[in-house]
Amino acid sequence: MRNRPLPSPQPVLPAKRAEVEKFLKGLQGFRAKGLDKDVPLDEAEVKKYDPAGVKAFLDNMTVGSQQAIARRIMMDIMKSPTKDVSDKSKRKPTKKTSPKVKSKRASKKSKAPKRSVVKKKKANRRR
Repeated sequence: MRNRPLPSPQPVLPAKRAEVEKFLKGLQGFRAKGLDKDVPLDEAEVKKYDPAGVKAFLDNMTVGSQQAIARRIMMDIMKSPTKDVSDKSKRKPTKKTSPKVKSKRASKKSKAPKRSVVKKKKANRRR
């Protein structure tokens, strides 16, 4: 009997942003109490959380929903920032030269005689 590999599961569609917000708010409930936004984080304080509570929170979710949330988070991270419409007004306009105006450098080049470029061939040495 031949060993048949398992088929790959169908890719999970990304979760909606509301689902991701709900998930993150649920995780924030397990972080250490008393952390203030203005005070710099202390590593020892950050590590104080309820690991059993987080495990139970994640166990209540299906694998597919966890994958969908992870996919949405990665998509948002990898998405390039959008350009602001107001930024166009801040840019300086580029100078456009008319085709009639020739640069001085171009006129000097045209008067100079053309030289042929000769490439020297390297000699191959055989021993």
